Amino acid sequence: VSIANFQAVGSGSETSAAWPTHATGDRGYLAVQSGSGGGLSTPSGWTLLDGFPMSAGGELLYLFTKVAASGAEGAAAQTTRGA
Repeated sequence: VSIANFQAVGSGSETSAAWPTHATGDRGYLAVQSGSGGGLSTPSGWTLLDGFPMSAGGELLYLFTKVAASGAEGAAAQTTRGA
């Protein structure tokens, strides 16, 4: 049985989030809060969950998911779409 990991990336202008220790087949979730009016693009290999982004007070909350193809998945690169 595997226990889920949590990793807080921080706040500010981060553009990528590294996966914590994981194994092939683990499901990753990436939550991103953004005040960007143009929104965020879906990182390569990730899927935006239905119902997202959610909006509240001018902020957007995105929730992405991905199943690990290996124990060495790369960082999820995040880009902003134009407003």
